[in-house]
Amino acid sequence: YVNAVIFFCFTFITGGAILGVFSLFNIEPSGEISVALMVIPVYLILRGLTQVVQYFFSRSTIESFTYKVKVKAFDKTLTLRGFLDTGNNLFDGDNPVVVCDKRVFMSILGDNIAKVKLKGLEIITASGKSRNFCFELEQFILYIDGKENKFNNVTLCLSNKNCGEDF
Repeated sequence: YVNAVIFFCFTFITGGAILGVFSLFNIEPSGEISVALMVIPVYLILRGLTQVVQYFFSRSTIESFTYKVKVKAFDKTLTLRGFLDTGNNLFDGDNPVVVCDKRVFMSILGDNIAKVKLKGLEIITASGKSRNFCFELEQFILYIDGKENKFNNVTLCLSNKNCGEDF
């Protein structure tokens, strides 16, 4: 359904752009020069529309994998947004691993950094291998469609890249 709407919108806008170019230059649609004059403006308009459509589709794709999460450790609870990476399959032994950036990692650890035993976890990604610090959370809560899904024995791992604000 969405693809059909986009197709008709592109067709309508392209036709309008072509007629607009003809009207702007006062050219008869049957003239030979009309084809040469309409190719560049129509191409630019379609290119711009394609960028707009790609932007909105990428936003909807990213947002469909974003969920509310709560992280509990050291008598602290942080409410964050989580991005569900279904292709990851990252585990620390039998524990699933949640990756976060330095700001979130340090706000969870806080003053407990000297008390907790940080482990090193080797992570292999498309960009290469890295060894990252991690520790076990008391509880990880994932909210999907308003339903609370509680997980124990989840490892929180420090990412070597910025994951974004409150992710």
